[in-house]
Order: sequence, then structure tokens, then C-alpha cells
Amino acid sequence: YIAVRIGANTVTVDGISISGANGFGVYVADWTNSHGGVLSGVVLRNLAVSTAAPPAGASGQGISFVATNSVIELCTVSNTDGHAIAIGNSTWNLIINNTVQNTGGGGIGIPVLLSEHNVIAGNTITNTGADGTLLDSSQYNYVGFNTITSPHNGVTLSDEQNTARHAIRNYIGNNAMVLNNKAGSDGIWINNDRDWNM
Repeated sequence: YIAVRIGANTVTVDGISISGANGFGVYVADWTNSHGGVLSGVVLRNLAVSTAAPPAGASGQGISFVATNSVIELCTVSNTDGHAIAIGNSTWNLIINNTVQNTGGGGIGIPVLLSEHNVIAGNTITNTGADGTLLDSSQYNYVGFNTITSPHNGVTLSDEQNTARHAIRNYIGNNAMVLNNKAGSDGIWINNDRDWNM
């Protein structure tokens, strides 16, 4: 179900291919905390990640990440039925220079959930079933210099994860987006009550 599970601090995984998981290609979380703790100092670099094809890999995610002061860089995540690189409850991370290709119908390229002070930059995101990047109930994040091609929406700000916590004080700039003429598709969608964003 999980091809690579990381539950320790200061771990680097570099230069391997991961495929065939029917749940998660890489899952990063502190398993000593029953509610899912936050790790520190994890580096994922130069990985090639894909999940099993549906139905075995229905909603399979490439990388799921709960960490702080960590890095995901130069990874290629492709052909996931679910999200490609999902970070949640995470702060002060770099998600940089990755390639995301081909997510399923509900799959988001890089969803940022309940997270703060992360940098999502220099990524190439192509052909996502849902958003290229989603900031959901997330604050003080930087989304810049990404190339997003053929998403449903390019970048969305929302608060479905926690309706009492709005996606505010984020910066979105210098991204190149090419939409694919999908009905209801937006380049940047700032949803209701998402105030004080630039």
C-alpha cells in the first residue's frame, strides 16, 4: 500500500524509482504520534514516482508529506490517480523544481493543506484532473515561477480543509499557466473570504 514510508527525522532519499503502490509512493509522517506528527529535515530528491493504475491504485498519491524544514526537489511524479505531491500540516518547506504529469480526475498537482510558510517554486505541472496547485486553509505560502499546463484550475485558494481557517496572506506570482479550454476552468481562483493575498 505504501512503497516507501519515512517516520524519522533527518532522512534523505535520493535518486530512486518508485512504482506500483496502490496507496502512496512515498509517505512521510511521524508515526510515534497517533494523530500523525510532523517530521523535520527530510529531503526527497531525484525520485521518479508513479502509482498503480486504477482500480488497484484508485486515489493513489505519489508523495504525501507532513514535515517542517524539509525539501522535495527534482522529483518526477507521474500517472497518479490521486494527488501528485500533497503536503499537509507542514511549515517552512521547499517544494522546488519538480515535474508533475498526469493525475486522475480528482488529482491535484501540488495541494498544500493546512500549511504555512512553504515555497512552491520552479515546478512544471502538466495535465492535472483538478488544480495545478491548491492552497487549502493555508497561509503565508509562496507560489512562484511554476509552469502549469492543462489543469482544471491553475492555482486555487480555498478553505475546504477547515472553514474557520481561510487561505490568506499567500503570494502567487510569476507563474506561466496554459489552460486547456475545460468548462469552468480558471487560471487563478481566489474563493470567497480568501483575503489579504497578493
